Amino acid sequence: MAFIDTAHIGTHHNPFSLVDPNRSDILGAAISTVLPVAAFIICHGALGDPVPAGVHVGAGGWLGFVVPAIILPLWGLSRWQASQAGSEGQTVSWMLVALIAAVITYPYISVHVSLLMAVFLNFLLLVLAVGVAMRAQKVCQPAFLSMLPGVIWIGVVCLFGLAIVAAWSPPFALSSQPGSSDGSPTAA
Repeated sequence: MAFIDTAHIGTHHNPFSLVDPNRSDILGAAISTVLPVAAFIICHGALGDPVPAGVHVGAGGWLGFVVPAIILPLWGLSRWQASQAGSEGQTVSWMLVALIAAVITYPYISVHVSLLMAVFLNFLLLVLAVGVAMRAQKVCQPAFLSMLPGVIWIGVVCLFGLAIVAAWSPPFALSSQPGSSDGSPTAA
C-alpha cells in the first residue's frame, strides 16, 4: 500500500530564503551586516561623490567613507539582532533600516544647505539614533551595544559641527565685518 505524504502538499520552497536577512543563523547575520555597506557603496557609486569640487569638508573626504564603512555593518548587525527578538524586535529592526537610510543619504542633503542647517540636520540624525538606540536597549541589549559606537560618533560630529558654527558666528567670530582684520566695525 502506498502512502501519500500530505504534510508537504501545497508548500513550496521560497527561493529568496537563502538571502533573507532575517534568517536566524550566521548567514542572516552576515547578510544583514553586508547589506548596509553594499547600499552605501551602490548609492555613492551611482550618485557620485556628494561633495562638489572645490568644497572643503574639513577632515578629508576619505573620513566620510571610512566611518560609514565601520558604523553601517555594526548597525546592520544590530538590525539582525533586534529582528530575532520577536515583534518588538521587528519594529526596532525597521527603525534601524530608517536610520541606516538616513545616514546613507545625509551627505547628499547636507552639502546643499548652509553649515548651520547641516549641523541642525546632523542633530536630528543624532536624535533619531539615540531614540532607536533607547528602543533597542529595551528589546535587545546586544543590538544596543552594536549601535553604540555609531551613536557616539554622530554625537561627536554634532558637537564638532556646533563648535565650528559657533566659531564663525557673531559674537565669537574672528571677524564680525567682511574685510576687517581685528573684528572692529569698518566705516562706510
